[in-house]
Amino acid sequence: MTTFRSVPVFISSAHHGLGDLRGELSSYLEAIGVQPLVSSERGFPDGPDLPPYAQCLRVLERTLIVVGILDRRYGAAFEEWGPYPEYRGLSPTHAELRHALRLKKRVMIYVRADVQAYYDLYRKNPEEFKALKLPAGLDISTLELFQELKQHKPAPWIESFNDVRDVKDSIQKRLLYDLYEALVQREAVIRAGAENLIQRILAMDPGLRGRLLAAVSHLERGEREEVRDLLDPRHEGARFLSIGGSAPGHDQPTLAPDTLVDVIHAVSDLTDGPAPPAATDCAVLE
Repeated sequence: MTTFRSVPVFISSAHHGLGDLRGELSSYLEAIGVQPLVSSERGFPDGPDLPPYAQCLRVLERTLIVVGILDRRYGAAFEEWGPYPEYRGLSPTHAELRHALRLKKRVMIYVRADVQAYYDLYRKNPEEFKALKLPAGLDISTLELFQELKQHKPAPWIESFNDVRDVKDSIQKRLLYDLYEALVQREAVIRAGAENLIQRILAMDPGLRGRLLAAVSHLERGEREEVRDLLDPRHEGARFLSIGGSAPGHDQPTLAPDTLVDVIHAVSDLTDGPAPPAATDCAVLE
């Protein structure tokens, strides 16, 4: 079974027209300490007993966060899904997103801005829209998939984008929120990656380090020293960080869960990310 050293994030999208975006997003996630799982990139786990598109579902099952990217193309639909016959007739992206929601994964959807605009017209009168000459490259199945996502209960988080820069700016901030939620729910692999992600973000903005120390000045002295150790530039890239205990084979100190929550709040505020909800009882983190 594949194991992950950092937070695994599964990227789901059609390949047509999105190859460069998938590659750039993959490189960006690696730079901030996240392990991107992109089927078109080297290192993606394979499974000889399944069609490659069905193998993606197995990989997805071992992740906690799924990022879906929708553009005009729906992608090829397949009939043979091995142990996943319920996805017969769907494209890989459609099956991956439906599977992620069924498994209650955290799902972040980015939809190209013009596809969002076409969907707004489509939903008012689907049959009339289908009778029109469709814009180049736009598949009705894409709009139907988007409608399915919006009508899902509960609906996944959805945001429109124009280019990969929009996705990169948004995903860093959103990941902080999702890591906080995972921490509260005691999901161990995400907890192990939370400190690492914070440290990588700080490395990309050295000035943020001092502002963060000032923002957590209300902590007790011992907690402030823990945060200072985490932010020590000498430690960057030199240790595998974990929460509430040491990673296998490592004995370095870690942040207490309630201290980490304060740090995540501060980083989110200083980067204009979505503010995580206030924890009513930090005992649930221990």
